[in-house]
Amino acid sequence: MRILAIFVTTVLFLTRPVCAEIHHDIYAALHMDEVVAVMRQEGLDEAEATAEIYLKNSVRNNFDDAVDALYAEASIKGQLLNGLRAALSESDAELALEFYRTPLGMLVGKLETTGRVAISNDAVEEMAISIAQKALQAKDERAELLQSAADEMGLTEYNLSGAFAARYAFLSGLSEADELGISQDQIIELIATDEDSLRAEIDQWVLGFVFMAYRPLSDTELSDYLAFQMSSIGKALNQALFESFNAVSIHNAGQLGKLLATALQARDL
Repeated sequence: MRILAIFVTTVLFLTRPVCAEIHHDIYAALHMDEVVAVMRQEGLDEAEATAEIYLKNSVRNNFDDAVDALYAEASIKGQLLNGLRAALSESDAELALEFYRTPLGMLVGKLETTGRVAISNDAVEEMAISIAQKALQAKDERAELLQSAADEMGLTEYNLSGAFAARYAFLSGLSEADELGISQDQIIELIATDEDSLRAEIDQWVLGFVFMAYRPLSDTELSDYLAFQMSSIGKALNQALFESFNAVSIHNAGQLGKLLATALQARDL
């Protein structure tokens, strides 16, 4: 949940080296390697849980090796960087980087990463959501401010659209296993059945995350950061990040579905 921009200089031969590195610099400023490590572990855990359902006690050496490669940190990092290059202009990236090099920018960059790592633990996630919901019900000013900001920035809708697309990709890949007999109509029906509950779940997760992650910020710091997020640069960065992360999620979900389908077909030979 962040933002971005770059200032174009007039000396082309001098700007090229900067432009070549600007997205790497944004990646580093947001401590995305730490997030990638979490994404890898979450992907492996999800693949294991899914394999236990579909493959049960089948021999799955090739499947496990393929999953390990699918969620390799280098692969995820490469996809994210490519996504940022495609979705975020160099000028916006440079402007965003200027913010993340300020004391406040460096602080929130670290807080968001620390929060993302922490909330990957189920117990922490449950606690964070519970605390945030109780604060919201008690009309806590910060909780209400963060909920309003999340709504204005469309954070729930961004996450929801990504979740739906990833589910569709996974089920489409899985449908390649003839024995399951999954049709396109069934895929759409499966995705649509729990839209309301999924939206509510994501909405609570978003508030739980930001309420926990930004707790160390003073009211002034939080106000300044939210102003940055809602600026044109902030919105550009947020959109680029969501597009990049969602693209990784959709790609990996689709590939996981295909790997499971291949493993199922191999088992039946």
